[in-house]
Amino acid sequence: MSYWDTYVDKAISGPRKSILKGVETRRKKALEKKETEQKTLHRMWSKWRNERLQAICEGPHGVEALGLVTFLDGMTFNDGEELLVRAEMWKTADPDTRFQVLSLIDGAICEMRERAGMEFVDDAMPFSDEPLNVFLIIREMLR
Repeated sequence: MSYWDTYVDKAISGPRKSILKGVETRRKKALEKKETEQKTLHRMWSKWRNERLQAICEGPHGVEALGLVTFLDGMTFNDGEELLVRAEMWKTADPDTRFQVLSLIDGAICEMRERAGMEFVDDAMPFSDEPLNVFLIIREMLR
């Protein structure tokens, strides 16, 4: 301990030290509780998402959904045109299925960008002259 740490330790009274210790203990417990709640919520969300994916894969679009999931697992940055072609077939699906497909595509693109060390989202700003990226084109297509 340095001189100042020793001085501060002696300068603060016993009751004040116990109050500070209690505050620190409550802060740590609150932080642990928050982390536990976040983990629980993430686990519940993951389970829900997997159930939805399984429902689509077992539903009337099962073969197409499995093909899309397989494609998304091995997708690279050069596969944008093929992704557009694969997304085109989902235009006639019901809105819930289109939303799930769009969510899968979004997640796959974000994961691929993060693995490459890029920001996970790089969409064009609204009302700008920037060209639309593949995800925005697919989103407009599936609306």
